[in-house]
Order: sequence, then C-alpha cells, then structure tokens
Amino acid sequence: MIPNWKEIDGYYYKFFITNYFKKSSEELIIEYNKRGNSERKFSFMKNDFGWRLPPFMHMNENTVFMIASALANNVFRGMVVLFRK
Repeated sequence: MIPNWKEIDGYYYKFFITNYFKKSSEELIIEYNKRGNSERKFSFMKNDFGWRLPPFMHMNENTVFMIASALANNVFRGMVVLFRK
C-alpha cells in the first residue's frame, strides 16, 4: 500500500480537494507536481546547503548567501551528472 493513496478495485488514487474550477483535472495535477518538486528543492537546500540556519537574522541580509549557495547547488548537481557518465 502506498502511503496517502486510496486503493479502490486494485487501483491507487490520490484525491485533491479544491474550489478552483477554472483548470482541468490534468492541469491541477501538473500544478501540484510542480509545487511538490519546488518543496523538494527547498528541503534539499535547507538540509545540504545551510538554508536551515542562515548567517544573518533578517532575510534581506541573506540574499548574497542564498544566491551563492544556490549557485553552489547548481555546480554540485552538474558535477554529479558529469561524474555519473
């Protein structure tokens, strides 16, 4: 059984409850997948690149730190891809 999924007649379903009726079901699923991907990236940056404890108290003082660590993340991911080959 997959966590947070509902099994009905051998198929697994995940339900989204929304009051936004302008988008189709497929568009809503794509939107939620994009959000989940962004949250995974922020989790990675918090855990592996020091975003959990930024060096300064106010967010506007941490701009350079966050940009530099995001660039370091991109270099790291590029090196991982390069070394996998």
